[in-house]
Amino acid sequence: MLSASMMDRFAHRRIAVLGDSILDTFVVGECVKLCREAPVPVIANNSVRDCPGGAANTAANLAALGADVRLVSVVGEDAAGERLMRALERGGVGTSAVVRQRVVTPHKQRILAGDEYIARIDEGGGTPPRAGACDALTRSLKEAMHECEALVVSDYALGCVCDRTLHLVDRMRARRPVVVDTREMTSAARVHATVVTPNLEEACNATGHPVRTLASPTEFEELARSVRRVANSEAAA
Repeated sequence: MLSASMMDRFAHRRIAVLGDSILDTFVVGECVKLCREAPVPVIANNSVRDCPGGAANTAANLAALGADVRLVSVVGEDAAGERLMRALERGGVGTSAVVRQRVVTPHKQRILAGDEYIARIDEGGGTPPRAGACDALTRSLKEAMHECEALVVSDYALGCVCDRTLHLVDRMRARRPVVVDTREMTSAARVHATVVTPNLEEACNATGHPVRTLASPTEFEELARSVRRVANSEAAA
């Protein structure tokens, strides 16, 4: 958990976030009865809330901590993309480096009855950004990195973290910390990340450790050392 003093250190820091952006929508209502056509609940819709997801969520969280954040990503020129851009602007995230294209914006709609998770409907994410997106992202990233004190790479394997952007990160990493959150440690190894942040399954898969509950600090330390070696990083969280 972040302490108040740690959170205060984010204030006014200039941070760039590179990665795949998703629109997260939460449809929340109350279960009023069972459907006659099938044994499923009927939800009386009370609210719909759009939130930045993926790399956009990382950017919004940093902005909420007081950082000056610039998102480098691709967002579709569709209804979901417009809703995502509005959510980013509400969250105080800088969007001047976001590349807009005629692609389907990845969109995850979660349906909840009170606190109960009923279903998730996914759209987009199956088609990578169009030709030229990587060039545009590289130009935006270069400008953002010249102005920022740190970079976060949030890779959901949807195409925004490409060979050219990784090459640029590697060239400029000596000037600022680079935090990498990715399912594949090979991306982190290519840029010699300052910190990598795999979850337990990703860490075990990358290092060949069996996926299991870690019962002692020693086991955590052993896995962290293995992650650092595989990712060629200074630290692992």
